[in-house]
Amino acid sequence: MAEWLLYVIALESSSLNFQVLLNDVPVKRLLDGSSLTSQTNVNPWIVEGTNALEIGLGLPAGDGQEARADKSRSFQLRLFGGEYGRVPEPEEALIEFIWNSAAQPLGETMTTVFTKEFLPEISFGRWRWQDSPAAPLTESDKQELVQLIREVHRVFKEKDVGGLTELMKLVSEEMARAMDIEEEELVMGQGGIFSNLFASDGWRIDPLEESALVFNPLAGGRLVEVTRPGGQPFLTGTTGESQYASNFMFGRVAGAWQILRPGS
Repeated sequence: MAEWLLYVIALESSSLNFQVLLNDVPVKRLLDGSSLTSQTNVNPWIVEGTNALEIGLGLPAGDGQEARADKSRSFQLRLFGGEYGRVPEPEEALIEFIWNSAAQPLGETMTTVFTKEFLPEISFGRWRWQDSPAAPLTESDKQELVQLIREVHRVFKEKDVGGLTELMKLVSEEMARAMDIEEEELVMGQGGIFSNLFASDGWRIDPLEESALVFNPLAGGRLVEVTRPGGQPFLTGTTGESQYASNFMFGRVAGAWQILRPGS
């Protein structure tokens, strides 16, 4: 057995909306129908025992019936588990899915087109979100989450790298464990990224639209991803040259809501 593996979802999508869930949590999502080729490390979502992968596809809004015969639309996904530093061959994929438009016609509503369970060769311990209470989301919970989101917005607005590091502390601890690196190294790297972002010419964070927030329970209610309508990021900004957007996933730890993961 390898001492450490890197689990990666590699996908290619063209002219479709998609959502990839691992253990009932979206790890990759695209909702504007654009073309995308990506590789996503999913170590932080691998759990001990059986894991479940699910893929949802849909047509971009407004495409209608005409899009059903559009052969330019495509989607394929492979899940790999391999050693660091070695690029696996396609035939080494643990899971492979290639969408067939004739066999699985789509509409604008996201439709589950593939599900698969698998046992990872190794896992990385138990995550805090797994022990977050699986409870219905109450109005009190939403109010607490809004308070935390206001603080997230504040640190981005005030370019407060130290405050953001503190808010992301639990994320950093678990991401470092998932990647088998020192937490200090990960925190320094993240701090550098945000410092550069905040130092960009024209950095500006958009006003927070609290009335537009949408609360999406995940993993049986253990996690909540907060977005704007349509799954759009609630945190948006600009550097003057490019756009910035981010979501976060929250869970209850010791009775208080905390950021536990970046959004999909």
